[in-house]
Amino acid sequence: MHDVIDERLARLGGSLEAAAEVRPPTLVRSRGEEIRSAHRRRVMAVTATSAAVAILGVGSLAFRTGSGHRGGTISPGVSVSSSASAAVAAPSSGATTPSGSTTASAEPVVVIDVKQDTMRVYDKSGQIVKTVPVTAGKPGYPSPVGVFTVKAKQRQATVSSNTIGIDSYSLRIDWVVELDAGGPWLYAMPFFDGTFGKENRTHGHIGMNTESAQWLYDHVAVGDRVQIQ
Repeated sequence: MHDVIDERLARLGGSLEAAAEVRPPTLVRSRGEEIRSAHRRRVMAVTATSAAVAILGVGSLAFRTGSGHRGGTISPGVSVSSSASAAVAAPSSGATTPSGSTTASAEPVVVIDVKQDTMRVYDKSGQIVKTVPVTAGKPGYPSPVGVFTVKAKQRQATVSSNTIGIDSYSLRIDWVVELDAGGPWLYAMPFFDGTFGKENRTHGHIGMNTESAQWLYDHVAVGDRVQIQ
């Protein structure tokens, strides 16, 4: 009887051991090492992924910050205005600007009336500062009319037939203000003294006495506007 019971208990114990998958201690230790190694690998993978995400986030932020500025590189101490000022062209070669008047005006600063033989000079606020008697182109050689720009100034120059298209001659002149777009020259004509403000005697240029020509030379800038009417 006891033998039967012992046999049955042995079989029952074997079945329970198989059902519980009881393993020897060495196998249990090996399985634990595998689990710990797998856990370490998962932790390292998660850490590396988190670091990569952080780096990408910082790079993206830097990109957005840099791309938001569209005004170019700003050097230290340099401010950027929201609107640009109008550029003033530099004087042409050989041209000079008068002392105390270096900014060209968008409005005419000199208005010449060839019928009245007068020249009015305005300041930057539009006030008349000087009225000068002049002589302009005589019949057959009228002075060009319109709005011109002072393109150059010369203390002395030589005026000849190629400047106004008449018979050949050459004359040394002083205090010359040259206009662009085929406009006449403005300069001293002491040889026409007595005609200023009274009649037109030139071949197209605008003449005045030496004192007025020097004053005009000193008070207009390259780029100023001159209206002849």
